[in-house]
Amino acid sequence: MLPHPSLRRAADVGKATAWSGFPPSVDYDQTKKCSWCRQQSTSGKPMRGERNRIVLWAGLLLLCCTTPALAGLHCSAEPYALLPCQWGGFLSDWRLLRSLALPESMPPGTGNPTAANDLRREYRQRVERLENQRRGGQLSPNDAADLGAFYLRLGEPQRALEVLRQAYQQHPRHFAIVANLGTAWQRLGNPDQAAVLLEQAVSLAPPRWRRFEEYHLRLVRQRRSRGRSVDLVLDDLFGVRYAGADGSYDPGRLPAEQRQRLPEDALAIVQQLVLWLPDDVALVWQLAELAVVYGDFNTAGQLFDWLVLVARVGSPEVRSHRQAVRQRLAELLKTPGQVTVHQGHMPIRFRSRRPLLKNHFDTDSLPPIVRDGVNPLPWALLLETRLDDQFHPTFPQRLQQLHGCQVSITGFLQPLSEDLECRMFMLVEYPISCWYCEMPEPTGIVFVELPEGQMERWRPTLVKVVGQLRLNATDPEDFLFQIKNARIHDPD
Repeated sequence: MLPHPSLRRAADVGKATAWSGFPPSVDYDQTKKCSWCRQQSTSGKPMRGERNRIVLWAGLLLLCCTTPALAGLHCSAEPYALLPCQWGGFLSDWRLLRSLALPESMPPGTGNPTAANDLRREYRQRVERLENQRRGGQLSPNDAADLGAFYLRLGEPQRALEVLRQAYQQHPRHFAIVANLGTAWQRLGNPDQAAVLLEQAVSLAPPRWRRFEEYHLRLVRQRRSRGRSVDLVLDDLFGVRYAGADGSYDPGRLPAEQRQRLPEDALAIVQQLVLWLPDDVALVWQLAELAVVYGDFNTAGQLFDWLVLVARVGSPEVRSHRQAVRQRLAELLKTPGQVTVHQGHMPIRFRSRRPLLKNHFDTDSLPPIVRDGVNPLPWALLLETRLDDQFHPTFPQRLQQLHGCQVSITGFLQPLSEDLECRMFMLVEYPISCWYCEMPEPTGIVFVELPEGQMERWRPTLVKVVGQLRLNATDPEDFLFQIKNARIHDPD
């Protein structure tokens, strides 16, 4: 068992070294802290620690905070972790799911083209295989639900409707078929039929999904009652008004009576609804407002930016809220180091690192390893590493073969100190707003070390790192993955 101050020091390293441009997110429940933690977190003087403390803290979070669920989004290809998940991981998977329905030549800023294209190609192959079974009369109820879900993901709700209506006639009490059929009717703009099916889905839903289905039904019923209004309206899911008593919008300062109306699982509910309907602008707006309430103005800003700049939402309310969040974020940037804890914001307990649980990574798609060249290093391969209770790793075979080879990997840099001009960095898969809330797993951090005498300035954008991969199989207090003599470039 690790000494408690050592664990706390790891969090303080994250707090002390995180670039002040990242605004505060939400602290773990202040009421659950012991007196030692409360004293340290309110002193305003973060303790410094070594890099191994970060590794230990991340390992503890891996054991305590990531409990996988056994169900998926009514599709066997999409198993989900328990929600809510960390903001950075959520945004990555939300962009991925949203991009599936887009053409392969996606516009800038809409997601990771390579990941989306690979998943889209996989779903197309699954559709082709299931359609062959359907034509042969060999489609099981689960397969029919999957086929409808694939069509919905790929932006073909009419074809999903054809498959699911036929399956519903034969299996009217199959939960996934009923729920997916309700979603297909919703996507096609028929809230009356959607409500009928989703009401049945609520009655058929297993406990894991019933509450989410109830809120999905509430959403559809509200929109049905509004008719075919073209005006964008924020759905009243929780009876909360994201404004002060006088109607003014002040990001991060929701009145107490409004806060108390939010259920404990409000964020999990909205995250799930957005993952089911990733291009639903009203749900994304709801999620942006929750990010503001929970204190993560950086995430809220990204969501509002997507609404205005990508989805082209013209609502004056959305645009004014985006401007207010950006102004609040700018104020925080002017006072680095002043906001070190999340006082005044609602507590949140993330239950997973990202929503989509990854299936076993298929290395057959990777090129042969070369000893005299540079080999691609996917994050998915790193995440295949397994840790036992003592944090001893078991590396996948492909990763073992890359030990000592030149590799290339893309990600986001994180300094190990407050200095922005560094020789050593951490590399993570996606940007992190708050190291208290979104500490990656040990398998989600790569230690990057430049050659002796060379320095690189931290940058907030995606980078490509090239260097020699070293695997750490013996020291549980050091990083698992290390790239030595690294060179940092702009991504291809």
